Amino acid sequence: MKTTLAVCALLLGTSCVSTSETHQHGQESQIMSATENLVKALNSKDAVQLKQFVLDNFADPAKADGQVARLNPLVSRGAPFVHVKELPAKTGTQRALIKDKDGILLELELLLTNSSQPKIAGLIMKPYAEESPQKDYSGFTNLKSLAERIQVDTKVPAIGICQIVAGKTEVAVAGNRTLGGPGVGPDEVWSIGSVGKPLCSTIIGHLVDKGRIRWDSKLSEVIPKLVNGTGYPSVTIQQLLQHRSGVAGDTMFTPDMVDRLGGGETNPTKLREKYAKDILKRKPVSPAGSKFSYSNAGYVLLGVVAEKLANHPYEKLVKDWIFSPLKLKSSFTYADKLPASRPMGHGQMPDGFRQMDMSGPIEAMLAPAGGGMYMSLRDMATFANAHLQGLQGKDGLLNASTIQYLHKPSGQPVTPNLDYACGWGLEKHGDLETMHGHNGSNGTMYAQIGIFPKAGLVVVSAMNMGSMRQNAPPTMAVLAVARKAVKNR
Repeated sequence: MKTTLAVCALLLGTSCVSTSETHQHGQESQIMSATENLVKALNSKDAVQLKQFVLDNFADPAKADGQVARLNPLVSRGAPFVHVKELPAKTGTQRALIKDKDGILLELELLLTNSSQPKIAGLIMKPYAEESPQKDYSGFTNLKSLAERIQVDTKVPAIGICQIVAGKTEVAVAGNRTLGGPGVGPDEVWSIGSVGKPLCSTIIGHLVDKGRIRWDSKLSEVIPKLVNGTGYPSVTIQQLLQHRSGVAGDTMFTPDMVDRLGGGETNPTKLREKYAKDILKRKPVSPAGSKFSYSNAGYVLLGVVAEKLANHPYEKLVKDWIFSPLKLKSSFTYADKLPASRPMGHGQMPDGFRQMDMSGPIEAMLAPAGGGMYMSLRDMATFANAHLQGLQGKDGLLNASTIQYLHKPSGQPVTPNLDYACGWGLEKHGDLETMHGHNGSNGTMYAQIGIFPKAGLVVVSAMNMGSMRQNAPPTMAVLAVARKAVKNR
């Protein structure tokens, strides 16, 4: 199954991690029919009916036209939908399992305002995956046993884990490249999705080291022709890196949208520039620097900045400035011929998992945001270890001071347990030290990268099934290794 829908999540009026306007448990019952009514409105394929739903149910009816415009791609991509069932509500949300016209299961989540009569503050639609029970796997015997246990417990087709500690690298895998297919190997490549954002921030770090750009450089200084006459000239590089630029999120794309944005352009650099022009024509979703709003589009702008300043395609910069100096032998961009022997992606369907292919021009367009980036577990860990060394004060891939800046907290936490630095999330998990990491999914695979500076530990994990859950199996694997390291001190 092949599609150009690279990231199957649609966010309206909020970010995927923002909970500042959601209400408390007990008020969900006042809006229990909202998911079914939304499905009916989407299935009508009628702009008037859809707008009326937004006016009646969304928290900010003044933005109704914009909300409808953001719902239209969902209609063209998936309608008619089937409302399968309500899912257990979480605080401040209403959730439902729905099925699109292709039979793909999706989770619809409505984020509700904290008011006596809750309204919809935001909407998220993402690939459905059965909730993996939160488990502490830190009692594992060895890395191989950990991979095997998580793979059996979660029923993912395959999972791999790699750790680097005290200069020693260890890799373990379990499962199959495809359902019923050959077993997965330790050095095969996985789609890393938005783990590509730390790659992009590293590219920007190189430009800082070379004196070509500053963290506070404004877009009007670095791409003046593109931002002239737009609402973004004062947006800084740091704001883009921290997802605080006010640039739209662009977390869902349909084939029609890609065709419209690309206009048949086949040159990747020109394709991204055309996309950048479209991004910059839109009004900011919030004032620059005012709040966190996760943005693929913002990272594409960073990629365009890098291409303009370095006068090379982004794909070449990744290879010349990251893959080559780190001697990464199993890392590729979408433009490369990928190894035939590799894990293939899967999505969850009503009858189980189905192999899915997310390749297409979207990979070139979103390359700086992580589109079409593939790495082996060992290579991903080697890249993370280069950042660990910088955090420990050692110059290497970048100047240590540059890496430390990329990992510096923003000072405006997204949640009490999460801050977002420059391409790196700073996450708190229980009594563990802060994890410097990032996850990523193209809808058919999922990767997690974690750095624990005090422990001198790097852990990465990936699986060949799409997920956007907080307790995804690779995340549980990374945390298990970190907890075991703490126990063994």
